[in-house]
Amino acid sequence: MTLVKDCRFFHTYSTENSVPVHTANHGVLETTGRGMCIGWMTIGNHHLRVKLSNCLHAPNAMLNLLSVSCMNAKGWDINFKSNMTCELGYKGNTLGSIPATGKLYAVDLDFIPHSEPSPACLTPEFAASVQAPLTLDLWHARLGHLGQNAIARLDKVAKGVSFDSNTPLSTCESCIMAKHPHLPFHSSETERASKFLEMIHSDICGPIPVVTPHSKRYFIVFLDDHTHILNIQLLASKDQALSAWTMVRAKWENLSGLHIKIFRSDNGGEFINDAFTQALESAGIERQRSAPYAHQQNGKAE
Repeated sequence: MTLVKDCRFFHTYSTENSVPVHTANHGVLETTGRGMCIGWMTIGNHHLRVKLSNCLHAPNAMLNLLSVSCMNAKGWDINFKSNMTCELGYKGNTLGSIPATGKLYAVDLDFIPHSEPSPACLTPEFAASVQAPLTLDLWHARLGHLGQNAIARLDKVAKGVSFDSNTPLSTCESCIMAKHPHLPFHSSETERASKFLEMIHSDICGPIPVVTPHSKRYFIVFLDDHTHILNIQLLASKDQALSAWTMVRAKWENLSGLHIKIFRSDNGGEFINDAFTQALESAGIERQRSAPYAHQQNGKAE
């Protein structure tokens, strides 16, 4: 039997007499119908329009398979050569040879799809859409988690809206989570720095959509906890954070004669990389990092 995997190639189709096919690896391949297929076969310089009758539709087949016995019965001459080629002829006329691909012989056969495939061969996996029941839950999801009272009035204020008003709105976990209030973040109980450069806060912002004339897309801030003196540096990329810090630290320490003791930032990669860490440790500066998703701990820089 000839096996065809795509139902669009069947010009006639019937679900009667579909039979399981036993494969060479002792498996079983289910078929869903049978019918006639048409295609163009190319063998060497010959282009033939062929009609394949009684083909089995096997949607799970890995490839299309032509039956040698069926071709012989229709007048085809098939001669398998020892050099791993197959010579094909039709009604006494030699057409050409095809080479072996692995353990199979591949024929150049271009199937002609039918303009309207038979509905009988279309399985549910070909369905483009399914009619969903119109419920309060569906309208709630479609309209951005609209409240139940507002949804109940939809059929009065909008055309084409229908639903079963007797079915209540289900509990929406997304709405419950989104409406949870965040507990207030208490003010820090730690004392503020008592002198200049005792603690420096830092944070980086970007990328900014509008690039500066010097191709800067980020800016980094350094804020002294005691005096609130602020220094802002423009950066082309985040990896320039270390060079900006080195320059600002040298400037402030040189002008004041003091040394920075604590550096506080978030957990951004521009701050916690090996180079930045080594720069802080070699200068004897203590690092303080805010907890994840707790920007309030570095609120001054934020």
